[in-house]
Amino acid sequence: MRNLRCLDWLRRIQQADWLTKTILVAATLLVVGLVLPDSSSFAAQGTKSWPDATVYFERHGDWSSVPLTYRNAVLRSDDEWRDHTSWDPTIVASPSNNAIYWGNDEDPWAAVSDCNAPVSSSDAWGTECTWARGTTITRSEIMMNASKTWVRGRVQGIMTHELGHAGGLTHDPVYTAELPSTSTCQSTNEHRWTMCSKFTKTNASWAASTEQHDRDDADAMYP
Repeated sequence: MRNLRCLDWLRRIQQADWLTKTILVAATLLVVGLVLPDSSSFAAQGTKSWPDATVYFERHGDWSSVPLTYRNAVLRSDDEWRDHTSWDPTIVASPSNNAIYWGNDEDPWAAVSDCNAPVSSSDAWGTECTWARGTTITRSEIMMNASKTWVRGRVQGIMTHELGHAGGLTHDPVYTAELPSTSTCQSTNEHRWTMCSKFTKTNASWAASTEQHDRDDADAMYP
């Protein structure tokens, strides 16, 4: 009986005029869209990405004054993305066009781009600059702000965050919508996102471990 009803329903659709068919198709798509989950319900996905998910970075400039624990924390930050997502920013010792600097003005990038290196403790913890042709990223550089007060966890957290930017991930605008008075990361798991828009001295270590929301976004950008 159920099969006969289905066949009768299909015959009626075939006999319907084009407007009725259009309405039926639109209604069906709406129902399917409501039932099936989104690939990612978060908003850190950017519009630019690398042509390949594996991208190499090298530490440039003078790192001799940077404590060994900090240098090791930088090297561990790429593992967070590599081990949990398809985005693979690999920090290597061999020459690479994609540079990571520790300092304030060790690289003359401000002269050739719109990026400005941090120069004081009131500036951002780190800055990431991306070059792209259309929607394809071709080069990335990261500058860690030497004027900040660092501990190992903050180094790994901020570097993990900046490597997310290097892969094309953006700040999550959900904070602007939910918390119009501040864009600072909050203390609940819901708001402890790797790509949240603002870190402070007390929460800069959070991003040392990528959150599932950010992993979903990275996987969506590099399927």
